[in-house]
Amino acid sequence: MSAKPDESSLYLDVTAALSTLASDMEAAEAHGMLCGMLCDPHRFKPNDWFTQVLGTESDKNLGDFALDSPLMRMMAGTLRELSDASFSLRLILPADDEPLAARTAALGTWCRGFLVGIGLQIGDRSLTEEGRELLQDFVQISRVNPNESASELGERDFFDVVEYVRIGALALHAEVSEHAAASSSSIH
Repeated sequence: MSAKPDESSLYLDVTAALSTLASDMEAAEAHGMLCGMLCDPHRFKPNDWFTQVLGTESDKNLGDFALDSPLMRMMAGTLRELSDASFSLRLILPADDEPLAARTAALGTWCRGFLVGIGLQIGDRSLTEEGRELLQDFVQISRVNPNESASELGERDFFDVVEYVRIGALALHAEVSEHAAASSSSIH
């Protein structure tokens, strides 16, 4: 219910790419961070995201990768989904046939990545009350203990939480990008 075949394939491809690049970051966390940083598309710099994913010690930069590489595919797909008016954002998480504890842990790391990404982009700008509540919910989800939660959560509950996170990320993207666009146009 949470990951379609192409999403779980991308999850595995990104996981392998991050491992090859000696990144300490997991695929879900990298995607969450990307989504968080893209909340302000006017300030988003792909190499800033890439530096966060690989760490400052890396001598690689995003331009070193082919357009069909897993990280570039993830970035392009996410940009496309966030600009699509049909709310088509897909969270990059493990496949549905993975144990619930593993998928729950990945959702927690996705939220952790999102929180870091949006924090890097919005700085001290304020959010609406709804936006702040969504971020607080993401904080709670990021702290989930997958072993405890998996025994309490069923598949349906997990799907509902994933859907809440997905819609929340879209709502935060809309709020931050609209505010950024308004601020940008009032400066010019």
